[in-house]
Amino acid sequence: MTEPIVAITDYLLTLITLWFSFKIYQFQTNKKFIKSLWLILFLTISLSSLFGGIIHEFCANMTVSCKGFWTVVMLSIGITASSCWILGGCYIFNNRALSKWIVFIIFISLVYSIFIIFYSQNFAFAIYNYVPAIVFLFIANLVSFLKTKSTYCIWILMGILLSLLAAYIQHAAISIHLVYFNYNATYHLVQILALSILYKGLIQSLNSSEIK
Repeated sequence: MTEPIVAITDYLLTLITLWFSFKIYQFQTNKKFIKSLWLILFLTISLSSLFGGIIHEFCANMTVSCKGFWTVVMLSIGITASSCWILGGCYIFNNRALSKWIVFIIFISLVYSIFIIFYSQNFAFAIYNYVPAIVFLFIANLVSFLKTKSTYCIWILMGILLSLLAAYIQHAAISIHLVYFNYNATYHLVQILALSILYKGLIQSLNSSEIK
């Protein structure tokens, strides 16, 4: 059975994150590396939402093509998680520690990708990989806020908290309506709000003098 409402909210999330990605790409800043990481984060969310929508709309049965789409979703979530890990490091580590941190995260990302491609594509593994990463990004911004009292940290922290709430809604299967607007559709709407708040914070952070 396909889920058209879930697919529509997936496509809405795709369009909004794609728009945010375009605005990030256009934004002029000397913080090129951090800008690139935020761009990757939003683009991979857009990609996973697009293929998630295709699956919910067309994949009543997991054909070979649908399994391929699902692999793209899982790998995209993995890249999103890696972006969160590295972004968190940018906010709290010095350059030497950050370089080692990036190498470590790339290694973990490769392990995750190999695991997904060759062993299991259970969505739980994507969640176990993603949630610690976004929690780390939250902690990194909290540390940054305690040091700098920067407004951008507050927006990023609120966006992350709302994103975690969205993940909980999906995990706990909390629906606006069990038939017409299930937990996946509800998750997408809350995630759109979370990413909108996160976008406001990240744009402010790219203008900030406190981060390199």
